[in-house]
Amino acid sequence: MRGYPVKASEAELKAFQDGYKSMQQGFGATFDQLADYLAKGEHDSGVESAGHAGGARWSKKRELTIERVFNAPRELVFQAWSKPEHVAQWWGPRGFMLPTCEMEFRAGGRFRLVMRGPDGKDYAFQGAYLEIVEPQRIVFQGTIHDEPGHQVWTTVTFAEEAGKTKLTVQQTYSFESDATRGAPEGWRQTLDRLGEYLARA
Repeated sequence: MRGYPVKASEAELKAFQDGYKSMQQGFGATFDQLADYLAKGEHDSGVESAGHAGGARWSKKRELTIERVFNAPRELVFQAWSKPEHVAQWWGPRGFMLPTCEMEFRAGGRFRLVMRGPDGKDYAFQGAYLEIVEPQRIVFQGTIHDEPGHQVWTTVTFAEEAGKTKLTVQQTYSFESDATRGAPEGWRQTLDRLGEYLARA
């Protein structure tokens, strides 16, 4: 074995050997865990885009895409996302209200949306608009539940299809929780409400 202490006593040599063995076991376990982690595909894939936080990294398992076609012109659907008096009428699942809807609808502008559930509990979502291309795309980044580590990146695109509008919502989460696991159903109900609102417009 290389690296023995020079002129070591028997006790010192045994301590060195025990320490070296522990170190080998420790590194071996660490690399075994790394191999398992990579084999499962759970490592993050880097994504960098003007529409997202530069250099942010997240797992593809935390991505969500929802599509819906509305029987309404693209300009009208886009407008429903652009003004607080419209957003307050449809944002959130059924049974939820939006008592706080503050929006500076411009690139770099801030927003704060607070949903109130049927149980009276408030759910805050706040952040900033990163990109707005009327009437094609809205990109925003925010935090939920007033937790700085709970980041959400959202891109909403509006595509015209024979007088109708195909809406696509793509979200990426920096975390996993009951809120992210329930997001598909939450968005389904939210977009149902948006469709009903557009039908009344």
